[in-house]
Amino acid sequence: MDYSLRELECFSAVAEELSFTRAARRLHLAQPPLSRHIRTLEEKLGCRLFDREARHVSLTVAGNLFYEETRGILPQLVRAGESVKRAARGEVLRLRLGFVSAVLNAELVEALRLFRETHSSIQVLLHDLPPAEQLQRIVQGKLDGGFVGLEPEDHPHGNGIQFTAWRQERLMAFLPSGHALSGRRQLALADLASERLVAVSNTAAPAFAVLVHNLCQQAGFRPRIILESPRAQAVAVMVAAGSGIALLPEALTQVVGSAAVTVPLKEAPLITHVFAFAHGSERAQKPIQHLLALLNETSQNHTNTAKRNRVMSKSSSKAPWNKPAPKETQATKLTPESKAKAKAAAKKAGRKYPNLVDNMNAAREQREAEDGEKRSTKKKGQKE
Repeated sequence: MDYSLRELECFSAVAEELSFTRAARRLHLAQPPLSRHIRTLEEKLGCRLFDREARHVSLTVAGNLFYEETRGILPQLVRAGESVKRAARGEVLRLRLGFVSAVLNAELVEALRLFRETHSSIQVLLHDLPPAEQLQRIVQGKLDGGFVGLEPEDHPHGNGIQFTAWRQERLMAFLPSGHALSGRRQLALADLASERLVAVSNTAAPAFAVLVHNLCQQAGFRPRIILESPRAQAVAVMVAAGSGIALLPEALTQVVGSAAVTVPLKEAPLITHVFAFAHGSERAQKPIQHLLALLNETSQNHTNTAKRNRVMSKSSSKAPWNKPAPKETQATKLTPESKAKAKAAAKKAGRKYPNLVDNMNAAREQREAEDGEKRSTKKKGQKE
C-alpha cells in the first residue's frame, strides 16, 4: 500500500464533508497539513481526487471510485480494535453451535433470535452437522456446543462433554402418501414388521439408530432397513418419494408437507433432545447458560400455547354456532339466489362468510317463495 492510513483518513473526511474547512475541524487538524496530505495522496495515485473551486469542493470520477472502494476500511479497523479489546478482557465474540435438522423448529429459531437481541455483540455461527461429528468437534474445541438430538448412551467423548435436556417430542411414523397404513389414526410398531424402512444412519446418529432398533425389538421384530442417510431431512424426503416408511421426530412433519403422512405411534415414548457442550468450558459458559434458559422459556411458552389451543378447540366444538343446522335448514338446498342473499346479509353485518343465521333466513325466504308459487299454481288449477 503506497499511502498511509492518515492520508486515507484525511481523504475520507474531505470526501464526506466536501469541505476542507469542515474536514479539518472534524479531524482536529489545521487546514494546511490536511491539504498537504491530500496532495501527497493524489501524487501517489497519479490523479486528482477533488475538483477545487473558490467555495466548492467535489469528487472527481477517480475520487468517487476511490471513495467507494475504501469507505469500509476505516470502520473495519475500528471494529477490529474493539474486538481485540473484548477478547483481551475474556469476552466471547463468537458462539459456534452445531445442530441437526431434526431439532430445527420454531422454538429453537425463536430462542436464537432472542439470544441475538440480548447479546448483540456475540455472533452466533450455526453448523448443520450429524451428532457424531458435533461431539467430535466439541471435544476438539471447534464447536462451543451442539443440538445433537438424543443423548448417546456410550460414546468415546463422554467424559469431556456435558448434556442438558431442552425439549421433548413424539416419535412418529412417516408414510408415503397413499400407503395402505396411511389412513390409520394410530399405529402399533408391530404393524411395521413387514414394511421396508428408511432410516438415519448409525454412524451419523448412533443414539437415534439404537433407539429405533430397540423399539422395534421390543415390538417383536427386527427392522428391515433398505436405505440410510446421515441427514434426517433426507430420510423424510425419501419417504415422500415412496422409498419406504421411517420413524422420525414429529418436527420433521414440516419438511414433507402433504407428500407424506405422519401417524402417531401407540407404544413409542417421548424422545428427549439434549444440548451438548464441553465440560468446564469457561470461555462460553455464561452465554450458553443464557441460551439454554431462553430455550426452556420458549419451549414452555409453546407448550402452554398448545394447551390453550386444545382447550379452546374443545370449547368451540360445543358452541351453538358449531352445532349441526336444524333439520329444516338441512332439508333445504339453497339456490344460487338464496346463497347470494345469505352472502349479502353476512357482508352487511361485517362478516366475510355467512353464518348459520344467514343461511337459515335465506332458506326460510326460499321456502316461503316456493310455497307461494305452489299455492299460486294450485289456485290456477282449481279455476281451470
